[in-house]
Amino acid sequence: MVPRIVPEDQLSQANSVNATTESIARLAGAPLGGVAVAAGGLSAVVVADGVTLLAVALATLSVRTPTATLNPVDSDGGTHVGVRDGWKAIRGSQTLVGYLGVQALASAAFAMFSVLFISFVIDVLDGNEATIGIIR
Repeated sequence: MVPRIVPEDQLSQANSVNATTESIARLAGAPLGGVAVAAGGLSAVVVADGVTLLAVALATLSVRTPTATLNPVDSDGGTHVGVRDGWKAIRGSQTLVGYLGVQALASAAFAMFSVLFISFVIDVLDGNEATIGIIR
């Protein structure tokens, strides 16, 4: 979305700000989440998270861009030309197939790590929500 709402001459700076903000959120999010769970309980955190996600979704819907749609139309009237071409390019390159496979495995491993980490802290370290937030 950034390239659609930021002028091209400011795109590098906008991407840098976006990446920095994301890194700060990842760094601070887990400890703040642990503190929030310890202070208000898991139910309160889940409700607050749902409210913030809804607010972001509504704010995103209100964004208007000056650029035309990015969805080209194929001969069948569908809008998945870019997706089809992308998958064809991936299938046509052993390097891209390998890279995609490694990324899929890494994503699955990281997803499992989050769940297993929480179980480890609670079961092995006898920790609680605050401990998870502090360690993570």
